[in-house]
Amino acid sequence: MGGDQNNSDDYSEYDSRADKDGGLCDNSSVRDFGQVFLPALYSLVFLVGVIGNGLVVCVIAKNRKECTMADMCLFNLALSDILFVLTLPFWAHYAAVSYWTFGDFMCRVVTVMYALGFYGSVFSIMIITMHHYVSIVCTRVKKIPLRSFRAAVILMGFVWFPSFCASLPTIVFTRVEHNTCAPDFPDGTVWKQFMYLEQNILGLILPLALMIFSYSQVIPVVLRTRLSKKRRAVKIVLLVVTVYFIFWAPYNVVIFLRYLQTLVYFSGCDEMANINLAMQWTETITFIHCCLNPLIYTWVSQKFSRQVLRIMKKWFPICFSYGKCPQISREPSERRSSVHSNSSAVSSPMLL
Repeated sequence: MGGDQNNSDDYSEYDSRADKDGGLCDNSSVRDFGQVFLPALYSLVFLVGVIGNGLVVCVIAKNRKECTMADMCLFNLALSDILFVLTLPFWAHYAAVSYWTFGDFMCRVVTVMYALGFYGSVFSIMIITMHHYVSIVCTRVKKIPLRSFRAAVILMGFVWFPSFCASLPTIVFTRVEHNTCAPDFPDGTVWKQFMYLEQNILGLILPLALMIFSYSQVIPVVLRTRLSKKRRAVKIVLLVVTVYFIFWAPYNVVIFLRYLQTLVYFSGCDEMANINLAMQWTETITFIHCCLNPLIYTWVSQKFSRQVLRIMKKWFPICFSYGKCPQISREPSERRSSVHSNSSAVSSPMLL
């Protein structure tokens, strides 16, 4: 993704690439497969991602006066995913016709949105993980006031500044050339290898290592508490780590194969075709993760579910009036106050 911002293979480059015997590779099978498979999947991910993450943004914006640090983290994650999925219609059209038709300016704009959305999502997930760790394990650490303007500014900086820095090489080198929108790295440089390694480290190794470390500390603390829902909380934690690994590991394996390909470890036509096909499959699987983020990080929260139902009742009153939609369960005020007065672990949406 970050290293392949065009979201489809650079077909013209691959068609003209020589194999180890000096002949030219025929990439028509890979291109034909992408023309049928990618537009439909990208369109589906776009629709689900916009609706799901848009609902998260609406709920948090509507309750902005009661926004906590956890809500700010989820808000940034949803914004990142929306920014990311808004580029998918462009990549779907690009895959369908196999050449870029939107001009150099839009190529750069879409690439900026894509790169910032991708890395913004990664850094948001890491910050959510660190927030859970600090809130549950490091209870003696002095907390920043959750509803302060300073906290919002600091959080935005921790998400978007490193995202911009990580995206900068791709943003600088991306241009339209020979009807393709892709990074054009200078010959004789290691920028392409750097981009692949950067994506492996930031896209999988660092977030997964952080999750494993943080949640290995969180689970024992949760199990020692007297929370009645501690088993559910542990299951959610394990779900977060498992889903992230399942959706990101295959893609990062292919990215690493792309890195080895730049070092001429794979130079045969069949090998290159298989890597490109694997890239199309695993990349799309990774895209689906941004649609699951609203479910994983917010819909598991009873508080969020109630807020969603209130919005849905307002938007679709007919559905609720005929009893076709689930009714909003009202939580007694006494129960709410007791929950909020519990340990700081309860402040995490994953444990509500």
